[in-house]
Amino acid sequence: MLNIKPKDLIRAAGQGDVEAHYELGYMYDNGKGVAQDYEIAAEWYTLAAEKGHINAQHYLGWLFVEGNGVAQDYKAVLKWWTRAVELGDTRIAYLLGCMYKIGEGVPQNNVTALMWFIIATRDTINFTGRKRSRSADYRDSIAKKMTPAEIEKAKMLATKWMGKHRKFRIVK
Repeated sequence: MLNIKPKDLIRAAGQGDVEAHYELGYMYDNGKGVAQDYEIAAEWYTLAAEKGHINAQHYLGWLFVEGNGVAQDYKAVLKWWTRAVELGDTRIAYLLGCMYKIGEGVPQNNVTALMWFIIATRDTINFTGRKRSRSADYRDSIAKKMTPAEIEKAKMLATKWMGKHRKFRIVK
């Protein structure tokens, strides 16, 4: 979070500054320097998310999950979180895996959940710096409940997805 006054951010946002759009969304989302207002946060996040700002896509997705400032809409969650993963944010692949693992806003589907957990674990260390990520834990626990054919299908889907998106290359 930048230490800039809201009026200065609004000026920068008016000139099309994507980071200013995101920062204003964050300020309104969290009540930092302004009164908390989820509707306004969603507007600013949307402007940044549409221009490819990964964190804006992440937080906008959460607003749609929780129905804060916007109607709860899991199609919008999938849209924004998938875009963030396409840009290379594996944290969000973990969240998509969780949605499919428990069936939150989507049909419960272990194959799709495992696919997203495989994508999330393409790096050996996750964003918290732990050597063993929660994504790897979930990947391994869900795989124990699946048939070998289901696991192979999830691996194939993950490999195909990663091959299609430039930010993802399969490391052997």
